[in-house]
Amino acid sequence: RELPRSDIHMLDVARFDSRWYMVVVSAVEGRTYVFRDPENLIKREPTKKPAPVAAMKLDNPKNLSFSTNSRFVVVQSGSAFAVYDSEDTRQLRFDTKLKTSATDIATWMDGHRMTILSEGKLRVFDFDGNNLQILNTVEGGYGAYFDKDYKAMFTIGQSTSASGKIALQRTELRVN
Repeated sequence: RELPRSDIHMLDVARFDSRWYMVVVSAVEGRTYVFRDPENLIKREPTKKPAPVAAMKLDNPKNLSFSTNSRFVVVQSGSAFAVYDSEDTRQLRFDTKLKTSATDIATWMDGHRMTILSEGKLRVFDFDGNNLQILNTVEGGYGAYFDKDYKAMFTIGQSTSASGKIALQRTELRVN
């Protein structure tokens, strides 16, 4: 595929369900192209350009990422998102309406949920934009870390025992 000249092109490749997915974002066009098994297509028909399985529109894309299980690919522009679901072969678009800056990039918490820092709070939401929740107040730029079973979250925030200091905080994610 030929793309217009741009200072920003994003590209990522991942394997999901024994198939390779290549994603190319053209910031100038505001388009994201998702290709399934592009190498096999090129080998089968070397003179033919592979057609994308999805072409998603999102103005001013700033971030591209696959979920931790590679099922979902997301493109972010501020509070707006475009998602391709490789398992259900569908596209989704949503806007969280959160106040975001150029540095507020959503990251994958796990295979189905994303987190983002917005206005000093760590928020989590599902791959389709639903179930938006505030998890914790955090110091900007530090993000969150989760244990392997997602029972606890670790963040950097205001100390509860020493005024004016920050501390590593553990927050239990499961309540019995």
